[in-house]
Amino acid sequence: MCTHYQKPSFIATLSFKPESFLPMTYTLTQLDALKHALATGERRVSFGDKTVEYRSIEELQAAIRTVEAELARESGTAATRQIRLTTQKGT
Repeated sequence: MCTHYQKPSFIATLSFKPESFLPMTYTLTQLDALKHALATGERRVSFGDKTVEYRSIEELQAAIRTVEAELARESGTAATRQIRLTTQKGT
């Protein structure tokens, strides 16, 4: 049985940067740019000096939902969810 352990060369050492885990804050301008891109069929959106190209319309729609939810959370208004139940009397 081998008692020597050598770290494989393909394992990388990661550095931890706490600032990289801070949540991103979104603006209404960014939300408007996302919605404009969706309305015009564009998949590329620019925010200041950054440009993001979404792979699909679904991905762009998901980004819009994320920004809307984050803006609602920041303003203290939670997103409203509705559950509707429909029942029928059995015969």
